[in-house]
Amino acid sequence: MNLIDTRTAGAAVGLVALKAARLAAEGASADRVLVAAERCAASVCFFGYLETLHYLWKGGRIPRAALWMGNLLGVKPLLELSAGRVGMIGRPRSRARAIARMTALVRQWLNGAPCRLAVVHGGAPEPGAMLAEHLERELRPVELIMGEFTPVIGAHTGPGLVACAAHPVED
Repeated sequence: MNLIDTRTAGAAVGLVALKAARLAAEGASADRVLVAAERCAASVCFFGYLETLHYLWKGGRIPRAALWMGNLLGVKPLLELSAGRVGMIGRPRSRARAIARMTALVRQWLNGAPCRLAVVHGGAPEPGAMLAEHLERELRPVELIMGEFTPVIGAHTGPGLVACAAHPVED
């Protein structure tokens, strides 16, 4: 048995697992499955935005002043999970701008390659569907999977987290 540290989470791990499971189901050797999963993990991206900073503040992850300023400005923090770390990469001031920016980031990451996508949300099915529709229209993925975040992630972010994971499809 081999373990792979994907250095990501949620839907991005799901895309890696699906890649490995599909190859295994086709009868690929364990070594081939492992190599493909590692390559997929290295090529997957994961972006998301929060509807509010309130739950990050309640969990002690940001100071009260950041909560106050974020609420005042209507900021939707845009996050990236890369190399095992979560970082804020933008502060769009509306849901529409957050979705547009995430789409642009995924497009840039994929650099024109066909892709598989996963869109996930934490108690926000309508914004999740909006993001999925936008990505579908702009990127024409080979496959798009919709789902919800687990309660573990929701415990840190509260409701309103919307994210997408993508990886290029290999020939």
